Amino acid sequence: MKLKMRYFGTVMLVAISVVCATGSGFAQIGVPCGADSEMTGPRFSAGATASLNILRENETDSAAEQEEPSAPPAPVELVIDQAPNSLKIGEEAPIFYTLRNASADAVIEWRSSNETVAVVDSEGKVRAISPGNVEITAAIGEAKSSALITVTEIAAESV
Repeated sequence: MKLKMRYFGTVMLVAISVVCATGSGFAQIGVPCGADSEMTGPRFSAGATASLNILRENETDSAAEQEEPSAPPAPVELVIDQAPNSLKIGEEAPIFYTLRNASADAVIEWRSSNETVAVVDSEGKVRAISPGNVEITAAIGEAKSSALITVTEIAAESV
């Protein structure tokens, strides 16, 4: 936030420019200067940091030409929303997930903890191979999420 104040007789002109993660804004407020003066205008959230540059008339603000530091990007979030609890040998099922704050070209890496029990393809589809328990993990950078799946035998049919 930059705040510029200029005094013009009985009015103090206050110019406020704000840059935040959700966008930027500008407000200009005329404040009467007298014993009963009160300033009303935009409110900023608690805990926000601000710098104040008070300039004399005809003085330039060299800091105004410097770019405000941008907020760090939000961390990538990856959550497995739905996965099968169990599969029978030979069955296939997709794993559904939610991915937030990732670039459009982000690639999820899928892994099986035991490829003799089940394998997972690059789209998150699991194929059961043999009886056992397996953990399927989706990862993108530091973000990871896992699902546990039990693979069971195909039940023998009654004759």
